Amino acid sequence: MRLSGNWLLAYSLAETTLFQLLRLMFMTVQRIYWEFNGTAKKLREARLPQNYERSAHVLDIVKVHKFSEANATTLSHFLCTHNRFENPQYIIDNEHITLLMIDDHEAVFCEAKEKGWLRFPDQSPPFLPHSLDVMVFHLYRCHLSHYPLLLHSFIQSSKH
Repeated sequence: MRLSGNWLLAYSLAETTLFQLLRLMFMTVQRIYWEFNGTAKKLREARLPQNYERSAHVLDIVKVHKFSEANATTLSHFLCTHNRFENPQYIIDNEHITLLMIDDHEAVFCEAKEKGWLRFPDQSPPFLPHSLDVMVFHLYRCHLSHYPLLLHSFIQSSKH
């Protein structure tokens, strides 16, 4: 039986509420775990200007959920786990990574499972698909204090 009208809205609200509760619990446990295993300290250190080479925080995507495709994508739509820290140059050097969003504190990039999945060949702006959970498997979080260096690296690499 296919849901329609008010039932579809109620189902979407319930699903979104459950996802946000799961995310809240997951993030709480994850933050405690990160304090014990040293990841939280590495995150704080990655924001320092002298640690640019290891400042891109790579996250594995566990689950993606958006209430509406019309909403802008934010980090609250993702359930992620820590993978590693990477040099931001990796973001510039790979065509299958594109900018997902920028907020007051960081720039977030997403990596497609295969090269070319996030862009149409005839278009210059990135194409962000509706099925982010199928197309994307990593997020790269870069603190905005490193963004000028990242842009400078991008400009230098585009000249070559």
